[in-house]
Amino acid sequence: MKAAGRVREMSIVQEQSSVESFRMKYRVVIKKSHEGYAIWVPGLPGCASQGATEGEALENIQTAIAEYLSVVDKVARRYKGSRNRGHSCHQVSC
Repeated sequence: MKAAGRVREMSIVQEQSSVESFRMKYRVVIKKSHEGYAIWVPGLPGCASQGATEGEALENIQTAIAEYLSVVDKVARRYKGSRNRGHSCHQVSC
């Protein structure tokens, strides 16, 4: 079976607030394509990017990871806030 692409690890510094920050490591998969390089994070579903060069793809995925985590944080904060106001959350299958 052919490998999906090269696997690399990269560290991302995530700012929690103006005082607090932490470093996370994410495994990324990078694959040469006919348009350049495709790159994605298996641990963050839907988090993907591309670049004309491998270096550009690695830079772009750092931005994509930061944006992905920012959205997750906003959703989590909104969910916590709704729980405090007496709202309930239900899982729905389609």
